[in-house]
Amino acid sequence: MLDTTYIEKLTGYSGSTVESVLEGFIKFVQLELRAGNEVEISKFGVFYPKEFGERKSRNPRTGEELLAKPRTKPRLRFFDSFEKSIQDSDSTPAPPTTPTTLTAP
Repeated sequence: MLDTTYIEKLTGYSGSTVESVLEGFIKFVQLELRAGNEVEISKFGVFYPKEFGERKSRNPRTGEELLAKPRTKPRLRFFDSFEKSIQDSDSTPAPPTTPTTLTAP
């Protein structure tokens, strides 16, 4: 479960609305990456699929050599402007006035 308190305070939307939008976004990114497409978010970065082909691997218990199946892994490339904003403390929005707690997924 995602702690949506910060986004709620920043936008004024309810927690259930924020959560629904974020879940919808995640599903959208999953579908696009599965289809082999990139998802670009302006001022943030690009989600893209990275293809890994078959490769030789080894069973750690038996030492038997195996052929690992090809697979696709999601990747995220941040824009330079986003990375720079992490370094520039003046350009980041102020956190909410009340402390928030993070919850593990």
